[in-house]
Amino acid sequence: GKIINIRHLDQVIKSINGWYQERGLTGMVSYAEILSGGILRLQVSEAEVNNINIRFLDRRTGEPTIGKTKPETILQQLTTKKGQAYNRAQVKRDVETILTMGIMEDVTIIPQPVGDSNKVDLVMNLVERKSGGFSAGGGISSG
Repeated sequence: GKIINIRHLDQVIKSINGWYQERGLTGMVSYAEILSGGILRLQVSEAEVNNINIRFLDRRTGEPTIGKTKPETILQQLTTKKGQAYNRAQVKRDVETILTMGIMEDVTIIPQPVGDSNKVDLVMNLVERKSGGFSAGGGISSG
């Protein structure tokens, strides 16, 4: 039989894990098996977006509140969708997209594992901007 170089195997696993990390993906080698003939079988587990939950927070208390913005309006702007691999870089771009809409003061997305599966729920915490304030106008018509 051929002797397996454990250090080399460790480097291969680190390289694969690094590939995922560089791309903002949550994935890692979860299983390695050496088959006959020196063939190496690796299993990579990727976190999958299970659900995206919108939660509005009160700007003063930080407690959940009812938002004025429709959740669908926010969800339509996201490139991250249910069922796809969780990608931190993509989620960061989604946060920036929502902020550039100008209706939110603060946006954070918190990934939460779903049980012991490889799925993750994304909780999007939103703090809406203060409404534009009070303005009044009037006119007199002579005629």
